[in-house]
Amino acid sequence: MPIERNVDHIGGGDLLKPEIKLIQGTGGASAKAAGGQPGQFFNTMTGEVYPDGFEFVVVDFTIQRCYWGRDVIGDEPPMCTSMDALSYESSDGKDCHKCEHLLDNAAQVQAKERRSKCTKQPSYFGLLLPNLEPFLFRASGLSATAVIALISRFKYNRSCRNPDDPSQIDYHRFKISVGSQQVNTPSGIAYAIKIGDVTPLGDSNMENELLIASAQMLGQADNLLTDGKTPVGQRLAEALADPASKIATPPVVSTPKINNVSPPANVPVQAPLVNKTTTQTPVPKNTKKANITPDDI
Repeated sequence: MPIERNVDHIGGGDLLKPEIKLIQGTGGASAKAAGGQPGQFFNTMTGEVYPDGFEFVVVDFTIQRCYWGRDVIGDEPPMCTSMDALSYESSDGKDCHKCEHLLDNAAQVQAKERRSKCTKQPSYFGLLLPNLEPFLFRASGLSATAVIALISRFKYNRSCRNPDDPSQIDYHRFKISVGSQQVNTPSGIAYAIKIGDVTPLGDSNMENELLIASAQMLGQADNLLTDGKTPVGQRLAEALADPASKIATPPVVSTPKINNVSPPANVPVQAPLVNKTTTQTPVPKNTKKANITPDDI
């Protein structure tokens, strides 16, 4: 019989959200204290540095608003944010329409003006591979375009769609490689995120595990019920524990869904969705760790 604890009822909204940040030449004292260099990535929760980029699976995309209130972005949080750009409501309940810093057409103004305004900021919530650790990446400035382009690659590619419901996209079936690139700007050298290959996993067990993990991260685990009684996660665990089991892939009885997205049956491995102008970013073999304090996060 499972033991019930108070901690079991703490939701994701009450937990610290680990972020992965792209290290720039200025700011990022905690990342640099951990041995990170400009152009590398830093995990604010674990203190790990990813010198050669990383691979992940998308859980969700969001478009937020962010007002930094200063030219140089360091370790301090922004002055004001909105978790949903379309709501026009700040995180502390203020009406964004009444804010003098609001800027919706950031692409049409000069960079100097953008830095003094509250602009839209695309972000993605993902699971790091191979350990399925959740993280958040907020893309601002030069990196914003790459994140929007990644959303477009999923939206416009037929092979990313759910076989049973083409209106839905199976993000959990694909891994993405991430690196960085140096960009020369009027203000000096900066670094932008570079999205590499979007590759089918081709492993039904891993795809189901990622579907379950995504549902848990989104607070939709209850949607993963095959027969109204047995969660997909339990069926999968039983199947993995017994390799001879025939239920490694949940049967199509009442197909488990997240927002009407059904996990596919055994789908043939497809060719990577490679942009021929990009190259595969190697997966980091080693990471550096630092002993950081809560004040550094």
